[in-house]
Amino acid sequence: MALFKKKIFCRLCKSKDLVSSYTLEDTPIEDDYTKKKNTKILIPTEIKSCKMCGFKQLSVTVNEKKVYGDFLYATGTSYKLKEHFRNHYKKINKFTKNLKKEDLIVDFGSSDGTNLEIFKKKGYKNLVGIEPSKRLSKITKKKKIDVITDFFSNKVAKKIKKKYGTAKIVCIYNLLANIDDLDSFFKNLKIFTNKNTTIFFENFSLLGVIKENLFDSVYHEHLSYFHIKPLQGFLKKYGWNIKYAGHNKVKGGSLELILGKDVFGIDKKSITNSLKVEKKYKLMEHTIFNKIIKKNKIIKIKLNKILKKFEDKRIVGYGASCGSTVFLYNYGLTKKFKFLLDDEKRRNNLYSPGANIKVFNPTIKIMSKIDIILIISWRYGKIIYKKYQERFVKKIKNKILWLQVLPKIKIIK
Repeated sequence: MALFKKKIFCRLCKSKDLVSSYTLEDTPIEDDYTKKKNTKILIPTEIKSCKMCGFKQLSVTVNEKKVYGDFLYATGTSYKLKEHFRNHYKKINKFTKNLKKEDLIVDFGSSDGTNLEIFKKKGYKNLVGIEPSKRLSKITKKKKIDVITDFFSNKVAKKIKKKYGTAKIVCIYNLLANIDDLDSFFKNLKIFTNKNTTIFFENFSLLGVIKENLFDSVYHEHLSYFHIKPLQGFLKKYGWNIKYAGHNKVKGGSLELILGKDVFGIDKKSITNSLKVEKKYKLMEHTIFNKIIKKNKIIKIKLNKILKKFEDKRIVGYGASCGSTVFLYNYGLTKKFKFLLDDEKRRNNLYSPGANIKVFNPTIKIMSKIDIILIISWRYGKIIYKKYQERFVKKIKNKILWLQVLPKIKIIK
């Protein structure tokens, strides 16, 4: 199977009338960090907008087995995500009628089982995750939580129905944007859901990308860029009503939906307010990325001028993730760093995709070799700098200059 293929029709309405809306630099598969230096194929990174329904999606889809074969990211390693899932648990209890300890709860893209573990600790017994990564599934199984190590399919849906029954709760967190064939996904979902099932959905949003300049969320794992209006018609086709809608700050900006088969208990105010916000930011338009395109061109020029002044200094980047790969390629930084730092041990001593920048764990010995740190994982800049102050500032002799790039270039003190 080819590494990637063009997507010639809208994932939601099937229209072929697509127009280019945002073209970024070509990148390798963004999370493909390797033990040895690598030679990676660069893949087009372009968002197209549907003229029929306004939906935004990548122009290509990458072979899912290549993207998720040895997936490094684990939910439990993400700052504040555990806390967010605990808050989601409270919302699930609020919006679900008569939730019992034996009711089936299914978690799509269950990762290391962080979300399901919350339910387990609360006494829920019928839990199952769906996770294609063998490594992440192993972590979940060690927590004594059932997990199906596979991509979701008709076969998997039938297995869930036969072995576990009908789901009362379905969690789809940060996964739907990764699915190419959404029609098959929702057809298969019918097999183990019914009128009493509630779906809790959350995904990084198109609004977040536009509002917060989350251009580094545009990568090949993320095929779709959701907003409410195009989704409404698509979900209706499969009998799902939006009962609640909201926008939050998770992952820089996420869309949160609660779906049900019935029309009772619909929070019309939340849906109306969310649609108003999306209309304000003109998410249906094809030119919505123009402002951040212009903004990032200016930042790129300014940043590279600053770094040129420090060519004789030891410059490193802080952050090694999918977003880091996008950041490096689009700001022209693939040859600027001595190495990268990251707190996630699974990424330590690996080489970054394409650029082959080695990733190290921040230690006293490593930090003593640095003159300048540029924070790539910019949304966690304050947390990263605080950890540095607590762990290293009194233990190393050299004074490190810290640079934050987004939301604007500045020196952190």
